[in-house]
Amino acid sequence: MQALIDLSPTVQVVLVVTDDPKSKHSNASRRLWKYGWDESLRSLVPRIAVRHGIPVVSENIRSAHFEDAFLQAKPNSILSCIFGQRIPQSCLDHVSQRAYNLHMSTPGYGLELTRGSAALETLVTSGKSIADMILHRMTIDFDNGETVARSTTIPLPADTLETPRSIVDYFQATAELPATLIRNEFVRVFKAG
Repeated sequence: MQALIDLSPTVQVVLVVTDDPKSKHSNASRRLWKYGWDESLRSLVPRIAVRHGIPVVSENIRSAHFEDAFLQAKPNSILSCIFGQRIPQSCLDHVSQRAYNLHMSTPGYGLELTRGSAALETLVTSGKSIADMILHRMTIDFDNGETVARSTTIPLPADTLETPRSIVDYFQATAELPATLIRNEFVRVFKAG
């Protein structure tokens, strides 16, 4: 979130839409939230947005309130990362298909290995030792659009009997990947449309 805000004035964040793991529409039971959270993590994205004067919506994106907030913000693109709701076709159409998603992967694969809500878990359980992040165009189908940029790779922490890793450990180890990809590639992709 902060990496995207730091691209101002080239990129201006006009609305933040985030999931609240306490609400049913967030699909928390199929995502990172199923491993638990604390209040500081749950409120991290909204706190950053509010600190920068950016409106925040944290509800079902099929609601009238979301639609009003989205239309009032007048976005010309969408960037999604670890969001548990399907973006409506009307939103994709509103930004003329300039909608992008950040998605975990590993070199040598596109979205086919990690498609869906458990990308990092899939990497770990399939024995991959390195990860990268893909920026792809969004379509109405989950994780099915054209790859437009890819991050550098990082090693995943080793899981041993002496130091077993939780999925949360893996998320923390890979947390810089989306920020780096945003800093290095998003302006180019954004300008290219």
